[in-house]
Amino acid sequence: MSSEAESQKYPELVRGTQSLQEYLEKLVDAYGWRPSEYMTELCVVKVSLMKNVKTKSRHESLLVELRDPNGGAHYLYFERARDVNDGKRRSSGPVQPPSDTEQLSAGPTPHSGYSPSVSSRKKNRRQKSLLRRQSELLLNQTISSLSTASSSASQSVSDSSMGTACDTVTCVPDGRRSGEKCMCRLEFEREGTGNVPGVPHARPSVYDIALIADILNKEVPRYHLFKSNCYHFAGLLYDTLNKLYNPSETILEKLNGKWKRFSLYAKDPEQTIASIIDHYRDAREQFHTKIENLHVARDKAKREAEERAQEADERARSEAHRADTEAQQKKEADERARSEAHRADTEAQQKKEAEERARREAQRADTEAQQKKELEKRLQMEGNQKKEATYRALNETRLKQEERGRREEAERRAENEARLREEEARRREEAERRAQNEARLREEADRRAQNEARLREEEAQRRQEAEARSREFEEELKRYKNMLKESP
Repeated sequence: MSSEAESQKYPELVRGTQSLQEYLEKLVDAYGWRPSEYMTELCVVKVSLMKNVKTKSRHESLLVELRDPNGGAHYLYFERARDVNDGKRRSSGPVQPPSDTEQLSAGPTPHSGYSPSVSSRKKNRRQKSLLRRQSELLLNQTISSLSTASSSASQSVSDSSMGTACDTVTCVPDGRRSGEKCMCRLEFEREGTGNVPGVPHARPSVYDIALIADILNKEVPRYHLFKSNCYHFAGLLYDTLNKLYNPSETILEKLNGKWKRFSLYAKDPEQTIASIIDHYRDAREQFHTKIENLHVARDKAKREAEERAQEADERARSEAHRADTEAQQKKEADERARSEAHRADTEAQQKKEAEERARREAQRADTEAQQKKELEKRLQMEGNQKKEATYRALNETRLKQEERGRREEAERRAENEARLREEEARRREEAERRAQNEARLREEADRRAQNEARLREEEAQRRQEAEARSREFEEELKRYKNMLKESP
């Protein structure tokens, strides 16, 4: 979001630098025409006392860190400076001698090895005496001029240390400025409690800090080099917030309120802070009173605008009703005229319809006579058609019977032919079966002959085997007998 859009959404975020009075007037104007919850939409989460360590003046300021509902961080600087339009500081350099003072010139320098004569020594003595008199005169003039210059210088220093204070608010989008260092900071918790009765919130809002800074500006509107400078403004604003809300404090450096180890602001001026807090309560009430007055004015203006709008709507409705009434009356007159014209047209139409009905009656009578003649003719034609249909039906019946007889005869012939073919097929099948039986019988006879031959062969083989076994047995018996004979 751009800085211009943020400034429109959050009036606390100024564009550039503004004075405290302009800033508070802007807040009053912005809060007066918005709901009250917009006053605390930006939360103060941290207040830091900053010192610019890279400049000769070691300028101190108060940095306020804010958080919006979306978590975005924003930064505001509250600081004091001397008004640049308050006049230029007069220079107070070293005192110069008067311009009309006679300048001394050195005498001639004798060369080395030079021996002065009597006349030259007298001349030197005269020059020395003249030089002493001129030195005394110059010393007296210098002393008088120094006294005058010292008084004017003290007056110049006193004038330069005073001036109109310029207390401003600056929005810095990127946080701290270059060259600055945090001396200490206050962190505001969400559930803290204020240290002073009458403070309703646990943390300050932006307008609370601006009100306290404005009180400091009104208490000491003049800038003083040793009494009310940027150190006093930032330190007193920091200590007042610390006393008023009692947040958690973190001290990082102990050089706040000091310039080059010289203390320009002493911490915790109790009476001053108490006075500022008292004035702050009154200023806060006045601030809220202004906003409430603006709210009342806004509500009154809103009510008046609503009443004016309601009256305008009522007038518009009455005008519309009157126009509708006139249009309705005109419409009714037109409707009556149309109804009269319609009645006349209806009567003429009824007369035409009566004539038309008479014509239709005559035409219907003619039509009925014609229809009667046509009916008689049609009945006669229907009688002839019935006779012809009966004759055709008889012929068709006879033809159908003849056709049926021919079909039955053809079917009988077809059945006889089929029966003959079946008988012929059965005879052929029976002859084939007889041939197959004879072939089977022949095959069986051949198989029996083969079996008998095989049996005869097997019988012969068995006899041969039996004879061979008997011969082997006899031979074995002979060998056994021989063995018995040969054995002792």
